Amino acid sequence: MLYPLENNKILIKSNLYFEVILTRKNNSFAIKRRMEVLLAIKTILFEQNVH
Repeated sequence: MLYPLENNKILIKSNLYFEVILTRKNNSFAIKRRMEVLLAIKTILFEQNVH
């Protein structure tokens, strides 16, 4: 996982940690949800880098 912006490290790590917790509870739901979260993070980082 790349961290294009230094101030996003904590946010990304906390999101991934949250997804890991979900994975233990419900594997199929968590895997789908994780993809959505990662896509959202990448979109946010891309927009921040562009502007």
